[in-house]
Amino acid sequence: MRPLKLIINAFGPYAGKEEIDFTKIKGSNIFVISGPTGAGKTTIFDAISFALFGEASGTSRTMESLKSHHAKGTDIAYVELEFLAKGKKYKIIRKPTQTVDKVYKNGTIKQIDKKHEAEFYLDDETVISRPSEATEKIQQILGLNASQFKQIVMLPQGEFKKLLEAESKDKEPIFRNIFGTERFLSIQKKLDDKSTELRNRVLSEKQRRDAFISKIDPVVNDELRKLINSVDKDVLEIIKLTKALIEKDKSDEKEINTKIEKLNEDKKRIEENRFKAEEDNKKLLLKDRVSNELELLNYKEEEIKKEEVLLEKAKKAKDIIHLEKSVVEAEEKLKDNTTRLESSKKALVDSEIIFNVKNKAYEKAELEIKQKDALIKEKLEVEKKLEKFKIYKEKEILVKQLTDELNRQTKNIELLENDLKGDKEKLEKDREIQQSIAENEVLFVRVSNSLREKEALILKAKSVFKKILAYENGIKIYNEEALRVVSLEKKYLMKKEEYENGDLLFRKGLAGILALNLDDGSQCPVCGSTSHPNLAKMQENVPTEEKLKELKDIYEAEKNVYDKALKELAIKKATNDSMLEEGIKAALDEIKDVVNFNGDIKLQFDEMKKAVTESGIKLKGEIEELREEKDKISKVIINKDNVNKEIKALEERIKIEESKIEEAKKRQQNSLGSLTREEGLLAEAKSILPEDIKDDNLLRMQDVKITSKIRELEESLELTKKEFNDIKDTLTKLKQDVVNYTELNERYLDEVGNKNIIFNQKIQESLFKDIDDYNNSKRSDNEINVKDTYIREYYNKLTSKKDEFKRISEETQNMIKVDLKEYDILINEKLNEITLLNKESKEIYSRISNNRSSLRSIEDITTKIQGDEAKYNVIGELAELAKGNNAERITFERYVLAAYFDDIIRAANSRLSKMTNSRYTLKRKESREKGQKQSGLELEVIDAYTGKERHVKTLSGGEGFKASLALALGLADVIQSYAGGVQIDTMFVDEGFGTLDSESLDNAISALMDLQDLGRLVGVISHVPELKERVDARLEITPGKDGSHANFIIK
Repeated sequence: MRPLKLIINAFGPYAGKEEIDFTKIKGSNIFVISGPTGAGKTTIFDAISFALFGEASGTSRTMESLKSHHAKGTDIAYVELEFLAKGKKYKIIRKPTQTVDKVYKNGTIKQIDKKHEAEFYLDDETVISRPSEATEKIQQILGLNASQFKQIVMLPQGEFKKLLEAESKDKEPIFRNIFGTERFLSIQKKLDDKSTELRNRVLSEKQRRDAFISKIDPVVNDELRKLINSVDKDVLEIIKLTKALIEKDKSDEKEINTKIEKLNEDKKRIEENRFKAEEDNKKLLLKDRVSNELELLNYKEEEIKKEEVLLEKAKKAKDIIHLEKSVVEAEEKLKDNTTRLESSKKALVDSEIIFNVKNKAYEKAELEIKQKDALIKEKLEVEKKLEKFKIYKEKEILVKQLTDELNRQTKNIELLENDLKGDKEKLEKDREIQQSIAENEVLFVRVSNSLREKEALILKAKSVFKKILAYENGIKIYNEEALRVVSLEKKYLMKKEEYENGDLLFRKGLAGILALNLDDGSQCPVCGSTSHPNLAKMQENVPTEEKLKELKDIYEAEKNVYDKALKELAIKKATNDSMLEEGIKAALDEIKDVVNFNGDIKLQFDEMKKAVTESGIKLKGEIEELREEKDKISKVIINKDNVNKEIKALEERIKIEESKIEEAKKRQQNSLGSLTREEGLLAEAKSILPEDIKDDNLLRMQDVKITSKIRELEESLELTKKEFNDIKDTLTKLKQDVVNYTELNERYLDEVGNKNIIFNQKIQESLFKDIDDYNNSKRSDNEINVKDTYIREYYNKLTSKKDEFKRISEETQNMIKVDLKEYDILINEKLNEITLLNKESKEIYSRISNNRSSLRSIEDITTKIQGDEAKYNVIGELAELAKGNNAERITFERYVLAAYFDDIIRAANSRLSKMTNSRYTLKRKESREKGQKQSGLELEVIDAYTGKERHVKTLSGGEGFKASLALALGLADVIQSYAGGVQIDTMFVDEGFGTLDSESLDNAISALMDLQDLGRLVGVISHVPELKERVDARLEITPGKDGSHANFIIK
């Protein structure tokens, strides 16, 4: 990163806008920032650090304190920085959290709290406006965060020695970003993940295998049952016994199935005999039923004969019923015609009377119609007078309409002017709302940005809390496992003691046996002595060699179980420690700004957990407040489009309303002229009205009366004429009807007589006794068909039953009825035996199926476990070494970083040697740290005066400054030589030179001057005159009452 231009406004001691152009120094790549104490030298570094990371260069300066006290209340503090990074140009503008005065139109001043804002312009013209996103993007570009930047690039007061004295865990992330060693960390994590995966997989598979083992049904095999229920299962023996059990069950199943087949054959034979007996019984029952039905049919034969006679008479009656119908029809026609004849005669008499009346009325109407001409003449005179009144009335109405129209137009103009006034007032109010919405939109962006930041933080806090719970669960499991290990240790020690006691007794027993055969003078086969003053005694309860071997095997087995559990316990502890140090602590660092905790997370775990919980609750509350504020603002700005549309609509409506008012006033003038003209015409029409008639209603009544009289005369003549003609036509028709009906009556009488003769002759020919016998014999077609079918079906059924009885009698000639219960008893006995055997067979089959499936799964899982355990033996060991669980306590990545660090130290020593006249040499500490602490990146110094090594923290202020400067320069040298993730083109140093003597100062200045040849920009804050004299470029800071000012001075 190389700064190009820095603009600061109302920032620190700078009240106004100050522009610092770093391109002015051109060929001189080193410059001094000088000025009195408090003038604002360090503020330059603060401004650069704040622009990049949103925080000052020193830890004592908060964002809220960055605004200048010299600035006006309405001024806004901001920093603008243009810089180059990896060949690309960027610009960042930041405004810190601050209070700004807002002056309203009425002169009221209100203080408004403005939150942190940022605008980051990338080289592709993309703009990032969220402060946190801008910071994150800059960290990606530079490869450093604020803390790392202050340890490598910008070395502020009080933090200059942090990189020098930083512990391994603090240097590690810095070097990782610089040298891009994430891939080694990735390998380290992948090994650990794979190791954990294999370990968990083996444990899971063993648990799964145990589950399948527990599914094995041992039946009565006590040895197999004992093995299944044992804690440490002998899997191979279980597999062996299970296979034997399956073979035995298969043999038993085959034997049972043979018995079931034999029983099924016996049962089938009995069922066949029973079926034949049951069929014979059914045939005998059928014979009895058919015999009963035949007897009933024979009993009904006499009744059927009577029905046959009745059916024959009904058929004969059916043949002559059409003659009876023709007689009835002829009689009905005669009756109807007689009725019409009598009615026509009566109507003829009545019509002759009416004809005389209508004739007289018609003659009268012809005389009265002669008055019509005189009435028409009178009507024409009345209508002329009415026309004059009509003209007057029309003019009178028109004048009134024009007067009303003029009044309406006047009122309409007043309404339009009122609407125009109201719309102008509303437009003014809407413009005020529009201004308020614009202000709220800016506030909405700020609140939204704050809300997103808080939501991101609470997600991280939740993640930390989940890791805390996971760690607590891991500790719980570890404690439970530790208790088990203690129990296993006791058991192992007890077995060890039993074995050792048995071994001692065995050896003593051997000595006693040897002593039995020793006499004085004979040589001892052990020591060769011929003197035996103290012979060993025979021991009781001496174990045999086989028993001793059994005790040893048990002891060694318990030891193996204990050792394995102890190793697994150590792995759990390492996992928990890693979770705490690398998981929780790293996650906690990401939310350190909101968690009120600065202690040791291991020693003060509960306090840390409480702090995380409280921070989550606090963040939740802040998020709720921000959401409420955001919703409140949203409700204001949601109407933006509506307000803008309404303003536009009002502006257009006002134009239209002003145009309407102008047009309305023109129409008003036109209406006034028309009214004046029509009032003159009204007076003229009034002067020609008849003097004797003042009201036209009398004329109208007279006109209506005359018109009514004329219409009455016309209608009377028309009506009487029509009625006369109608009755004349009716009279003619009735006379003809009487003649016609009389002729028909004579013809119908002859027809009735003839048909009666034919009908009576047919009854006698059909052998009916009389007309009553005929009537009683009549049946409908349906009744005849039903009776005919009934008789026919009877004879069919009688024939069928006779044939059926004959057939069934022949079939059952030698049959007798059999009792079926004896067969049922035999069948049930066989069924019970088969059911019991089937149940037993199913149990065996189910056991075989279950055991075979379980055995197959156990064998498959065992093969898989063996493969995974072989992999875990290799990968697990590699993972432990890579994680730093080795003699040196160095992780794989840190081992690589140590090699880079050695290069940095070599480069630093080349400068430190010059600055200290070869007294001090930096050296990476290679000895292991105490306890579980990982090392590898610690520094110590070799003092040539004493020849001893000591920690860099023991260096004095001046010595520490030189060592820090040498380390920073060495780091920059190495970074330039490696293609890592960080490029250092700039270095800023704040103070420190005042602690050096003149010789050390010369050496330090020479080291800084050498950097010019490498093209790096170096900025130094110093009061030391020698430094200002040696450097060509100087940024002079001048304080004043109205704030400080900055200006480059180039020699």
